[in-house]
Amino acid sequence: MEQRIDNHERQGKVNVAEIPRLGYGNPDAKISYEKQLVSGELLPDVIVKAVEIIKSAECMKTVNGHDDGCIDGRPSQYEISYYIDQHPKAINHEHARVAGGGYITSLAMACGQDTLHESADIDLRNATENLDNQGTNCGAHTGEHRHGDNTDCGANDRLKIIFENSIINRGDIAQTSKTILDTAGFAFNQAIFDSVLNQWSKILTNDEYFSNSTGESRFGVIESKIIKAHKNSQNEKPVANIKQLSGDHNEDFIILNFVKNQTFSQGKFAHLLAKYFPELDSKNHAQTFVVDIWRIVELAKANSKLDDSSQQEATFKKSLYAGIIFQIATAATLTDGTLRNFIIKN
Repeated sequence: MEQRIDNHERQGKVNVAEIPRLGYGNPDAKISYEKQLVSGELLPDVIVKAVEIIKSAECMKTVNGHDDGCIDGRPSQYEISYYIDQHPKAINHEHARVAGGGYITSLAMACGQDTLHESADIDLRNATENLDNQGTNCGAHTGEHRHGDNTDCGANDRLKIIFENSIINRGDIAQTSKTILDTAGFAFNQAIFDSVLNQWSKILTNDEYFSNSTGESRFGVIESKIIKAHKNSQNEKPVANIKQLSGDHNEDFIILNFVKNQTFSQGKFAHLLAKYFPELDSKNHAQTFVVDIWRIVELAKANSKLDDSSQQEATFKKSLYAGIIFQIATAATLTDGTLRNFIIKN
């Protein structure tokens, strides 16, 4: 099995480089660098300082948990640890980030395999059990805009639309996937890419797959798994957390991080901007999406380990591609494609 990111972890200074924006996405999306500039919500001075902070890498932090969370750039009101107690608890928690958290990204990985798929909630439950068997725990979040069937996590609530947009933007996403995979040390394979999207296309033609599945029902599957994992772990510290996010989306940047066991701290980024611009409302401070590519590699490995040894390599590759494609398609669904992108690597 290919292992590139894992074998190249080095201490010391990291490299930060800006890469081209997606250039494709949802033109009606409210998450937009260009729209914020035009409206005056995003000020030139804030942009200059935000980019300076990103390029300095001073927001890079070693993760202090083995779980993960969502890429969402909004501030957290609190984190809930079910194992410690049933009450909200403020926790200084730096963990890896992938779209929707590791369980939702793993559902996208499962959907990319050439297997029978009954329903989204069943596939998600199986994915959580698989990861639990590998000792891999993942987090999730809700937000203050939670209502009805929506949890206020775009990657979860809009899962079907994200799959649809991956097909619509197939050619562009292939090019972006190639850039990410090449940077991670994996040669791009068009056949694997096509296999994943063809499988997602089949799922989209199955009217039953999403018929009884919503953001809330999927969140319920994840919440149950997190509660069970907490109770079974007998650890003093929680194995994963659910965050309650506040406010509206003001993301202007996407950080693609390849440095293993580190993440770009959105909390520190917000703190620094508040320090430099104390007179501005927080809505005028930039936010960042953060995608930890190394975590996608870990999830892909965990999701392939229960297969027959002869199938592990193929399952790993499809999982890896599905995980990468899902991050890109999520950005193409939630944003208009104008956010500025940065790569952080050793």
